Amino acid sequence: MRKLVNRASSVATIARLALLAIVTLSPPCHGASARLEGLELDRWEEGVRAVMTLSDSTRVRHFYISEGSEKLVLDFYDTVNALRRWNHPELIEGPVTGVRTSQYRPRPDARSRVVFDLSEPCRYNLTTRGSHATVTLMPLRSASSVESPPSLASAAPPAVDPPAPIEDVVAPALSPATPHQARLRGVSGRALVEALAKLGIEAGFDGGEAPIYGDVRADDPTRFREALRDLAEGG
Repeated sequence: MRKLVNRASSVATIARLALLAIVTLSPPCHGASARLEGLELDRWEEGVRAVMTLSDSTRVRHFYISEGSEKLVLDFYDTVNALRRWNHPELIEGPVTGVRTSQYRPRPDARSRVVFDLSEPCRYNLTTRGSHATVTLMPLRSASSVESPPSLASAAPPAVDPPAPIEDVVAPALSPATPHQARLRGVSGRALVEALAKLGIEAGFDGGEAPIYGDVRADDPTRFREALRDLAEGG
């Protein structure tokens, strides 16, 4: 009886040692560090915004496919897809015609994939913060339809005819205190000469009732007019 007990104990010990060896020599099995737990989508400006909620932060790979049909693909590394459905028709909005989620790769290299089917080419922006990943999708036609401000290229000013050259106008020179000729008609030449001589104004005539020419200086016009007035009054 004692031998049977010892033999059973030895078998149990060997089994435990074998199990320990198997566990020790087996490669480590890495499980997923995060779970994809939520997905929401709503309108955002001219496009849409999708927010994915995970149980923990993780690495995300993203790429855009435009051959045949427009798609945006997001791969979440070390993540298990915890969403119950793979197709999400309730999230169709704007340029998004379909949203699909799947367990792209199983454990130990778990990877969850989210695919956005698009009706037209879009530009996108992905941001991650903590356990949330947010992607915005904007149709290219909406981005290009925004009017760009007018270019600031300087417009050529309207042509302006050059001003006509100003001709130099030379005013006639004023002769300083030089004698000038005063020509008189209808007055007796001799009487006028005598009257002017009294004023110190030189004058001459060619006889009879011919015109008289007198040299009148610049400072004599007033005296000359007074002499003519006196002569006309019979002075």
